[in-house]
Amino acid sequence: MYGSIENINFIICFDNIVNLSLNLTSNIFEKNQALNGGALFFGNKIENNVNDALFINIENNIFKENFAENFGGAIYSNYNQLGLAISKDNQIIFNEAGIMGGGVYSPNEINKNLFNFDNSLIENNTVSSYINNYTSEPSYILLNTTLNKNKNNIITGDYFPLNFTLFDEFNNLVEDITKYYSSITFKVLMIEKNSIENDIIKDDFSNKLASYKITGNIGSFMKGKCELKNLRIFANPNTYILKFSVENYNSNIKINIDDIEIEVNRCNENQIEMHNKNILYCENPVCKLSCPVNTTATCIRYYEKDINDSKLNKFYMIFIVLKRDQKIIEDCGFIKITLFCIGILNENDAKFKFVSVKSIPTNSEIKESKSDINELEKSLVTGSQNNLKRSKSNINELAKSLVSLSHSSNALHELVKGNTLLGEKHFLNINNSLVLNEAFETKINKEKEKNNSETLSNSELSESKKSLLSNTKKNNNIDKKRRKRAIIKMFKFKEINYNKHINGMNEKNNSDIDINKYLEQNENDQWTYKCELRKYDIVFYVIELALLTIILLRGKQIMKYICIYKCTKYITYSSIIALALGPPIN
Repeated sequence: MYGSIENINFIICFDNIVNLSLNLTSNIFEKNQALNGGALFFGNKIENNVNDALFINIENNIFKENFAENFGGAIYSNYNQLGLAISKDNQIIFNEAGIMGGGVYSPNEINKNLFNFDNSLIENNTVSSYINNYTSEPSYILLNTTLNKNKNNIITGDYFPLNFTLFDEFNNLVEDITKYYSSITFKVLMIEKNSIENDIIKDDFSNKLASYKITGNIGSFMKGKCELKNLRIFANPNTYILKFSVENYNSNIKINIDDIEIEVNRCNENQIEMHNKNILYCENPVCKLSCPVNTTATCIRYYEKDINDSKLNKFYMIFIVLKRDQKIIEDCGFIKITLFCIGILNENDAKFKFVSVKSIPTNSEIKESKSDINELEKSLVTGSQNNLKRSKSNINELAKSLVSLSHSSNALHELVKGNTLLGEKHFLNINNSLVLNEAFETKINKEKEKNNSETLSNSELSESKKSLLSNTKKNNNIDKKRRKRAIIKMFKFKEINYNKHINGMNEKNNSDIDINKYLEQNENDQWTYKCELRKYDIVFYVIELALLTIILLRGKQIMKYICIYKCTKYITYSSIIALALGPPIN
């Protein structure tokens, strides 16, 4: 046959074939329509004993834009000798079918019923706008779940999900866009391993003496997939075999799946063994709704069998060591934790004092000055009135020196008193020195007042004159030596302090540090050190306030629950106190 068959709703149909010789060369089949096979239809072959010579040649033909209402938009074949045909350089393009096989369709045995497509072009053929160039009836089913080949262990009542896929003879997934094969039912059956083969066809649910029950074991194929997600097995401990069957389909579908062997075990240690019609199943202990079982607690059974009472079952908090990988308190991250630690450290920043004190006399120097002053005081007390008058000018000069020393010592005393880094021993020595100076000034004042008092009585004067005259020469010599030595040492002490003060000033000038700007005087005239970091307090207080607010908000959410750790409560309470007494008041 040579020529063109176009737009005449005419197809070539061969049915009930006894013997066929066909030569299709350089034909165009375009825009034809039929129930099956929009351009070519090959029906069944009638078997006979005649072996006539067979010749079929399909070459250089174009099948374009043909339509079949059911199967095979261009070609439909159920002729088991079409596979012997010679074919090449054919084009099967842009054809459409209503159910399956937009280009070519054969129910089964495609190696016999269809010619070779290797040297032909088949593309852009569709079913309901989906590409479906060639297909056949569903051919076989495969298991799409990875299992243990030897034995699979489960606990009675466990889920055992399985997924299956449906393929045609072209090894294409039977997507079945039109749901033509949706009525095909796939079923999973279970029998005891040691039972007889006839037990397979028994209805497990009608057998009251059965030791097993299986649910969620029936499904259908959608887009070539059957997913039994809710497959669940209830059985007494034993070894069982899972088998498979296809229902509601007249043709043959191969199940290319080996039997699955499963071992059903007893319940876990903390599960409760329950029974339903002599079939064992397991339940997890149920506790009160207020118990955070899924987060920080675990529920423990009270009875081992047949009773699962939430009022009797106990719950325990999960031990943090055993569940250390499970988060109870959310990890805020490295940056947030670091900022929080900086805020806590800043809270006590004023406790760190750094004071540099210059020119403080040593203990030996203070002791020498103290002994000299005591000797000078004794000489003045034991001296005569004449000697007092004579040495009055010297005493005044000495008093002036001591007063200046007292003033410098008072300043030194205040500085030492405000410095917490100095030892207590230094403080006591300096304090004794100051008291000594004050006592000596008081003694001088008393001597002055004594000179202005009333004149002594004649008898007292005569007695005192005698005693004074007898000791005048000795006292004069002794007093001169003691005063001279005391004054020399006193000026030496002042010179040492002065030199140290000058050295301290030089060091201070060299380092450009003015210690006076870090000192401030309070209402009690006491000098304290002012930390330079205080000017940054407002920044740290704001950061601390933000962190405490975040902790309080998070803690408020956690406080809605029960059975939480005490430390979590304490952290929340502490944040409230810190907010009340911390940054706002500061």
